[in-house]
Amino acid sequence: MTERYEFHFRHILKDGTILKDGEKLPVTPASRAAFARALSILLEARRKKQEQGPVA
Repeated sequence: MTERYEFHFRHILKDGTILKDGEKLPVTPASRAAFARALSILLEARRKKQEQGPVA
């Protein structure tokens, strides 16, 4: 059985505003780095979960 995960991100900008649904995240070097870091955390968590094996 394949597990599916659903993630919901809320983007909070430096000035404290929160992007609403449908708004685009401004692409800056800092935002790209933050997204890359978040993605690496999610991939690492997935890898650790797979290493644990199925829960009986």
